[in-house]
Amino acid sequence: MRCPHCGAITEVSEKRGAYRERRCSNPACRSEFTTCENLLTHSEHRRLNARALAQRGASALGAPEENSKVASAA
Repeated sequence: MRCPHCGAITEVSEKRGAYRERRCSNPACRSEFTTCENLLTHSEHRRLNARALAQRGASALGAPEENSKVASAA
């Protein structure tokens, strides 16, 4: 994750469940902030990836129909 102030990479300094204490690695900035991350189980992660791939495939399948309309109009 990047620092919201300077854009440098951050380091996790402490973990508490879904919460992470982060510190900017830029010596000039060194800001500290807390993030709340959405934790997923392995099966939930796989299911979300499968859904994204299916949606991407469906949009790719829609493209030939549009191309056939253009070809028939010509």
